[in-house]
Amino acid sequence: MIQFKRQSQILKIIKERKFVSIKELSKQLYFSEATIRRDLHKLEKRGLIECVRGGAVIKNYQNIETPFHVRKIENLTKKQIIAKKAADMIENNDILFLDASSTVLQLVQHLDKFKNLTVVTNGLHTAMAISGFSEIKVYCSGGMLREINGSSLVGSQARSFFSNISANKMFFSVRSVHPVFGLSDTMEEEAEVKQVMMEHANKIILLADSTKLNTSSFYHVAGLQDIDTFIIDETDILKGNEWKSIHSKVIFATQEES
Repeated sequence: MIQFKRQSQILKIIKERKFVSIKELSKQLYFSEATIRRDLHKLEKRGLIECVRGGAVIKNYQNIETPFHVRKIENLTKKQIIAKKAADMIENNDILFLDASSTVLQLVQHLDKFKNLTVVTNGLHTAMAISGFSEIKVYCSGGMLREINGSSLVGSQARSFFSNISANKMFFSVRSVHPVFGLSDTMEEEAEVKQVMMEHANKIILLADSTKLNTSSFYHVAGLQDIDTFIIDETDILKGNEWKSIHSKVIFATQEES
């Protein structure tokens, strides 16, 4: 079992139980207590849990799901700048995967200038926003409507839907972007759908504003090496050596361009 997957399982267990001992984790996951202890310390450094004597407790505030109507207006200017830059990567006749994120929703307003696009999404708001464009075919996945914010479809039906389609490009966002721990999201179900999208897209394009940098969330989505392009608002953070591995993938979107 790879480290990220093991740590994700640990987080899931702690989230469900609120507290779990090292001994319990060791028995349940079939890893030594020393390995579990190292994982817990790494998760604590990410701010996801708090190590206590003999085990760990979850830090719930790190994984609170923000309602979609709030996320739509958070850092809106940054999202608009990023979305406009992202539109430069789209071409006529493209087949696009779009996730249900509020950042990708901002990309929709730029799609009407293209011809013969096909958009495949698990986002209800995204699908509805595109529905009036005559030059775009829209496919919306099946699946379970998430109760928390009602903006996305998830679960086995959504994953199966995307596994049967190939896209030229995938545009998506995540809750957190970290130089070591990669891309992560607050909800496991949402992350799993994005993982399937990534497996079936030729080019994977991350859209995320600078407030998401150097943070970690509950569920690992992918490593930084798994994306082809990262579009972000202008920031000096990504110019640091810890981000060196993706310097060639980064495209900065500036206010002047918008």
